[in-house]
Amino acid sequence: HLSTSGILHPHHLYPMLDDENGSGTGGLAELRTQSGQKTFDNAKRLYTLCWRLTASSPSSPDPNNSTQSHKTALDHLRIAFGEYGRLRGTEIIKRGSVSGSKAINKEMEKKIIPDLLAFKFHLQSLHTLAFRSDEAFGAMLRSILEDVLNGASSKEFDGDGGRRIAELLAKHVDARFKDAKAQITASQLPAATGASGSAAAAAAVIDSNEAFQNEVMSLFRHVHSKDV
Repeated sequence: HLSTSGILHPHHLYPMLDDENGSGTGGLAELRTQSGQKTFDNAKRLYTLCWRLTASSPSSPDPNNSTQSHKTALDHLRIAFGEYGRLRGTEIIKRGSVSGSKAINKEMEKKIIPDLLAFKFHLQSLHTLAFRSDEAFGAMLRSILEDVLNGASSKEFDGDGGRRIAELLAKHVDARFKDAKAQITASQLPAATGASGSAAAAAAVIDSNEAFQNEVMSLFRHVHSKDV
């Protein structure tokens, strides 16, 4: 049954979206440990099924027609994908706001940005691999990121306009660049590898940080608040 009480129920759907075959434990652990290693075979099959059901519907011959008045199978899957993304994203940004000592909260907050970057990559992989780069799902992906990063999916941060995430991004970038500066300085010291080896090590650090900066900016552009 293709409904929220059937295959689209979170109990059945979310494991498919969390890992490559729906057999994992699911949740944030799957997003962190398996990013880049997923094939989303079951999610692909589900998308194909929804596409065929939508295409065969007498009242909706075009599965990409967004002007239809009733919800198609693809619409239901897209909405369920949005609910999934907002739930998983909210689980990430709630870190550091749980009860406990200040030190523990600060340590938990340090994981938010790395996990958000992994989460964004995960959603993009789903869109590309499972949903065949369907533009309607791409729009939903952008909507998920906008809501999660700007607090619209969390009652605790409702209406903050992304100020908390902007601050955490700034702290994360600052810490990363301090580490990079230390690595470059160390690579410039006399080493057994010689001058060419030191130069190569410094160049590798610079390249790595340029890629990191691009990843952070791709996240930052979804944040409404630009004041840090």
